Amino acid sequence: MAIYSNGSGKSLLIQPKINYIKMFGDARVNVSLAADYSYADQEVVSIIGMMYSNDNLIKSYSNAQIVQNMNNYVQLKVASVLASVSFDWKNKYIVNLNGRRDGSSRFGTGARFGNFGSAGVSWVLSNEDWFRDAGLDWLSFAKIRSTYGIMGNANVGDYQYLSRWSNIPPNLLEKLPDYDDQTIYTLVQPVNQKYSWSSATKFEVGAVSGCLTAGSTSKVTST
Repeated sequence: MAIYSNGSGKSLLIQPKINYIKMFGDARVNVSLAADYSYADQEVVSIIGMMYSNDNLIKSYSNAQIVQNMNNYVQLKVASVLASVSFDWKNKYIVNLNGRRDGSSRFGTGARFGNFGSAGVSWVLSNEDWFRDAGLDWLSFAKIRSTYGIMGNANVGDYQYLSRWSNIPPNLLEKLPDYDDQTIYTLVQPVNQKYSWSSATKFEVGAVSGCLTAGSTSKVTST
């Protein structure tokens, strides 16, 4: 058996972004708006040759006794809108808020979009006056932080929400025999309109510290 394939495809990626920073006394506010649009398609044409009389003939499917043609086309569109707000007071107390809405053509109508986001807070201890007065010269940086977020996942197969039919049964290479000169199709995937984004919740508490010894700096992060 030999398989001969030829494929082609194209892609497009657009990522505009706007960032705004404003100082309010000792407070620094950073607002960002971004969008993401990607398009990709791929087409693969394959010809399967089977039952060659001699291995020396395998270089051409025209020498095969059985020839099967296969065509596969996949199209994917993903669109996202992202917004983030960061509040920083004297580089001591930091709050980060992030939200996004994602859409993917891998899901059907009514399940195509998902909303996700995260929030985080940080406290830079080493910028506090009482920390500098503590005499911890060897500890050049110290910060504690915590984050909570909901992440979305669309890394799944294409067209899983649609019913799919084929004249080649699963796990076989030969197509079904015709009936009364008509092509026979079999169900290879039932319809699933509830197929949608999966999500995971993540909560994290951690600390970051930096040590200054003999003219060098080292940083340690723990979660």
